[in-house]
Amino acid sequence: MASEGGDVSIISGNSVDLDKMKGLQERDYDELKALLGVKGEFCIYFEDTSGNLINLSDLTGEGNSVGLGNSNINVSEGVSCTKV
Repeated sequence: MASEGGDVSIISGNSVDLDKMKGLQERDYDELKALLGVKGEFCIYFEDTSGNLINLSDLTGEGNSVGLGNSNINVSEGVSCTKV
């Protein structure tokens, strides 16, 4: 995915580029929203092949959330985008 702010792709081949993911995690929501060129609210999250949410800290060692985006968005019952 690319935007006016530069390349913000986080997928390389079949894998998540962990350095790029960490870089996005370090940005605040408004900065990330502008960088992605998103006008509405959003949450980026990952599921395993069984449909289970993947904690981003399991991938990057940073933070403790299942997603990048608006904390008011629930990605699963009782689980907000940015809290585990």
